Amino acid sequence: ISRRALLVGMTAPVVLPALAAIDHIDPRDFGSGVWTGGDDTAALQAAINQGKATGITVQLPGGVGNFTPPLDLTSNNLPNGKTLCIAGAGNAWGGTMLRALSGGAVGLDCVGSQGLGLSRFTLGAAPGVELVTGILLAASTTRPLDMVLLDQLYVSAPFTWGAIYGFAWHSSILQHCKLYNYR
Repeated sequence: ISRRALLVGMTAPVVLPALAAIDHIDPRDFGSGVWTGGDDTAALQAAINQGKATGITVQLPGGVGNFTPPLDLTSNNLPNGKTLCIAGAGNAWGGTMLRALSGGAVGLDCVGSQGLGLSRFTLGAAPGVELVTGILLAASTTRPLDMVLLDQLYVSAPFTWGAIYGFAWHSSILQHCKLYNYR
């Protein structure tokens, strides 16, 4: 049967299902066994990179996501008018935790970011792990740090420099955050 014969013989219009719009990116979509107690670095970074490429929010699931630092949150390649948003489930005081498995590095590297939002999660470290800093916010040699929102974050671990280390950042907001260095 030809396509034309099929279409001519139809009595009712065909309704095709709409493609679902992607409203968030979930790290669990980037590998099996993600968010089950192992090292989730590859899946986390892949989700973050997808968020950078599209401007779609990376939605972290509830529970604990383990990573080997640093996670690259520099948003230098965002499409015009887009932001990189990473949001946890619930709130920072019991929803999502990102836990560093090894130390001696920056947890979240945000150098040169523009249009970055981090909200509703805890950043910590596994027992015995000390990070240089939890979140590094700074201008790069080619790009200022601008338009950063840190909202409802709980950053708590032993840090060499501090929970957040920042310099040369503009037009940014830090609100409803708890920052602890128990070194």
